[in-house]
Amino acid sequence: MIEVPANQAGCSLPLGRQGENKAVEIEFDPAPFLKHCGPGTPSLLVMRADGCTYPVPLTLREGRLIWAVSARDTAAGGRGKAQLDWRRENTVLRSEVYATYVAPSLQADPVLPEDDSGWLEAVLSAAERAERAAQTVPELAQTAKQQITEHTENEKKALSAHAQKLEQSVANEKEVAEMLDETFCPAV
Repeated sequence: MIEVPANQAGCSLPLGRQGENKAVEIEFDPAPFLKHCGPGTPSLLVMRADGCTYPVPLTLREGRLIWAVSARDTAAGGRGKAQLDWRRENTVLRSEVYATYVAPSLQADPVLPEDDSGWLEAVLSAAERAERAAQTVPELAQTAKQQITEHTENEKKALSAHAQKLEQSVANEKEVAEMLDETFCPAV
């Protein structure tokens, strides 16, 4: 597994070669979002080189947001984009856009996943559910607790309450993966 840190917005993220699956992980640091925006929910939207745009799941590991690049993400060779949003409720507090690149392969006719233009409706209907279940993991709560030391007494109280809510509303990784697969990821 190749781990690629997303060091700054606008940087180019190499996703691997066309057709590869789970060969690359992109790591995002949530600390700048927490510092500037406070508690929130991350989400990642990807636009492949062929223009297909869809949300991808993020996991939290050791305080980092991880995008495990899948065959769907590498289905089309060329340049694309990824946008990491930091949300609270239905408001985007901050966004970062990254360039992506998938190296072409020698495959004559890669099989592209079917593009479902109706995914946006599915995203909107599942957004509230996904925000509560998919992104409220204990590690994010721990990161929020660590940020408490950098804030005033009033901010400490608000962040502590949010961290407790996050710990109480955790979905396990399997439930999150099943929900996201069911909603957003048709089989490749």
